[in-house]
Amino acid sequence: MIPDDLPPVSEWNWTWVWNGNDGIDPVKEANAAETRLASLTTSLADEYAKQGKQWDVQLRQIAAERQLMSELGLAIGNRPTQIVVPQSDAVNAAGGPEVTAAESYKPTAEMAEEAERGLAWRQEFNRGGTEIGVARARDISNGRPLSLDTVKRMASYFARHEVDKQGEGWSEDEDGYPSAGRIAWALWGGDAGQTFANRITERANA
Repeated sequence: MIPDDLPPVSEWNWTWVWNGNDGIDPVKEANAAETRLASLTTSLADEYAKQGKQWDVQLRQIAAERQLMSELGLAIGNRPTQIVVPQSDAVNAAGGPEVTAAESYKPTAEMAEEAERGLAWRQEFNRGGTEIGVARARDISNGRPLSLDTVKRMASYFARHEVDKQGEGWSEDEDGYPSAGRIAWALWGGDAGQTFANRITERANA
């Protein structure tokens, strides 16, 4: 029965949330959702609704889990399932990051500086990079831990776009500097990001 003290139906604030459907490629869909959120073309409410979930219920649950993990001394990253190993524990005797159970890595200061430069260039010149590159630059510049899967994608990007260095406008003394390729390269952390991604990927594949 409906309680007597409820307001008229016309004044109710409600939202239909249908059952979600399993996707064909969960990894690609998760990456796409991350990009949409980073570029402000969607909202958490919309993304949770696609899964048949209430956004406020999910966020309260995540907050409760994070609080408990904090009380237990477990640091977590930007994603609810991403456990972050402190950086001091993720460095081996050779000075480089090791592959950990968490598979999470903190960008270096040099990478953050280059990503910030790329974002500033893109805003000024209105060229270079994609929304995925912009989202990656924001993660790097904000010092957000990067998953091993993300680091491997970075390594693939740098391998594909190494040839861009031969284009005009790559160096400061050339016309058209910074070229679209140079800006995109910076968004992914620049040369420091390439070294970072290649080192981690090589160790992960060893």
